Amino acid sequence: MSAIRECVIRLVAGSPRTFGNLTVVPLLQPASISAAYHTFADARAAGMVEITEVSEHGEVPQLRVVNRGDTPVLLVDGDELLGAMQNRIVNLSILVPASATLVIPVSCVEAGRWAPHSREFTESPHTVFARARASKLAAVSESLASHGQRHADQSAVWTEIERKATAMGVSSNTEAMSDIFAHHRDRIEEFVGAIAPAQDQVGAVFVMGGRVAGLDLFDAEEVFRQYHPRLLRSYALDALEHAPGAASNAGAPLDPKAVALALEELLGAGARSYPSLGLGEDIRIRSDRVQGAALVREKKVVHLTAFWNAQNGDWVHGSAASKNQATLEGLMRGGLTAARPGAWLSEMPRPLTLGRERTWKRIEGMLLGLAIGDALGNTSEGMRPGDRERRYGEIRDYLPNHHAEGARVGLPSDDTQLAFWTLEQLLDDGHLDPEHLAARLTREHIFGIGRTVRAFLRDYKDRLRPWQEAGQPSAGNGALMRIAPVIVPHASAPTPALWADAALAGLVTHNDPASIGACVGFVRALWEALSMNEPPPRGWWVRTVCHTMREVEGETRYQSRVPHLPYEGPIWRFTETRVLAALDANLSVREACDQWYSGAYLLETLPSVLYILERHAPDPEEAIVRAVNDTWDNDTVAAIVGSAVGALHGRQGLPGRWVSGLLGRTRAHDDGRVQELVERAWRRWEPIPTPHSSLPDCRLNP
Repeated sequence: MSAIRECVIRLVAGSPRTFGNLTVVPLLQPASISAAYHTFADARAAGMVEITEVSEHGEVPQLRVVNRGDTPVLLVDGDELLGAMQNRIVNLSILVPASATLVIPVSCVEAGRWAPHSREFTESPHTVFARARASKLAAVSESLASHGQRHADQSAVWTEIERKATAMGVSSNTEAMSDIFAHHRDRIEEFVGAIAPAQDQVGAVFVMGGRVAGLDLFDAEEVFRQYHPRLLRSYALDALEHAPGAASNAGAPLDPKAVALALEELLGAGARSYPSLGLGEDIRIRSDRVQGAALVREKKVVHLTAFWNAQNGDWVHGSAASKNQATLEGLMRGGLTAARPGAWLSEMPRPLTLGRERTWKRIEGMLLGLAIGDALGNTSEGMRPGDRERRYGEIRDYLPNHHAEGARVGLPSDDTQLAFWTLEQLLDDGHLDPEHLAARLTREHIFGIGRTVRAFLRDYKDRLRPWQEAGQPSAGNGALMRIAPVIVPHASAPTPALWADAALAGLVTHNDPASIGACVGFVRALWEALSMNEPPPRGWWVRTVCHTMREVEGETRYQSRVPHLPYEGPIWRFTETRVLAALDANLSVREACDQWYSGAYLLETLPSVLYILERHAPDPEEAIVRAVNDTWDNDTVAAIVGSAVGALHGRQGLPGRWVSGLLGRTRAHDDGRVQELVERAWRRWEPIPTPHSSLPDCRLNP
């Protein structure tokens, strides 16, 4: 980061230049150096470089670059390359060495063509539009951090281009991004004509609607002058989308301090260095406000690009999130799920407020609490509480387990397996990809597999049904038991997509309105518990979960299977009514759970979980002990309760003997895997809480 700091502090901000709702602040550096490389356009014009498909048949995510010259060639993050089998964009800035051949990572921006137009690629007059470039940069940074690759999220790139084309009234036979630019060429060129580069200009800060959106900086004035119109076209397309008629409408005024503050945020962000594909090093920059990347060679910045969050992180974090929201809405419109759309889909999650370390300890407690509850219960699962007590007495520690040679240690059931395989897939993808999650859940042996998941495996794996159709219409508790990890990727950038992710993760196996509603409602309760300094008041758990569940589930018809407690109607209503009545009667957990039976049916599991939390959430040990001893499906009830009290109290609230005795398996012999995944999640998604002077109120009537 020192090279970036040294470069930035030497810059002088020039006079802002505005056209429509786009303002460009020149970044000046008198007497800048001459470039020690050629741009791709210059090198190609001189016959020194060519970019082609990697083979006769080609591969979408990579191209071959051959530099025949004696000077390096610069490819810039977001450069669009036209021709060959389909148009692509460059995933990151690369300095191709002299007399060298490289295979470079790219993303497709023309989804509807896979046919040769030319042997070589040519340069485009623009880069990818700024919003898509920001999301791509974030995805590449995540790919580098998680598994050392430089991949973008291709489906997210296509989704964003499709969204842009629809928003701007463009139809393309090949779904080409270049057609969007071509359709609006005249209006875009008005921006280019109105905002000329300044003398000594090596970079620019781009401001839309008075808000800093992005930055590009080069080491040489001559290079910036070549890229100035390309970058302007990129931002102009976004400016036109967000302000139709932008050429005639003045944008919001620019705060004179905004650029200086943005640069301070950039320099204050965390940075991590990786070897570049070509010459130099690739530095990735990240904070809650800004993400960026810099190509640095010999301690000098060759190219730096950065993007600031726009409206709750839409630019930097929103591409995959937007895709999942759109996917869920499409399933609802198409009748592929009975979950109901509503305002819950667009509601912003409350900010996390406890600081980085405390917030992570809460998340760690949530994940470990799930595994601990499952492990405490699974050796006596499915027993009547009275029979269990007669055989074991009060269970307060791990029972001897024959899978560990009789040792008193914590081992998993399918609850832990499926929950932590969900976390594992989230880590691999960087976000929730329902198709990848479905495939992950079918890959390995599942301990004590339930009927619904078995039916899902049959439909998805054996009958090859798509994930959207493989989820079963079951109101079992198998989705709710593994839903907690869905929260983790959102800790660093909360958006309303959290609720869509909860719904999609659930319906992969349990495509049932009550199950989906329970998943979304419980995720809301977990999220809000992460920021509480003390347990919520009486009634908060049941009302928080059931309020959201009512919006998603609606007026369904489920039946009680307990003869002495007849009921037909939605699960949220049964849960709210019975739990509040049991609280009024001051019933013990066993008395209450015996009323409605505490099996694997959500109409029984959910009231059991919420009643235990209402009675015992202030004492995490007692809450889990009651779940283990006083319910039938005790491993699952204890896992769900454990995640909730872990979120409320953090790791430090869980008894040390339980934490140390947890072997952490997700398979037969992978001791420590749970703890490893928790640590990886911390490194990947360090939470970035929002400063807040007071705690979120505990909503009795959310």
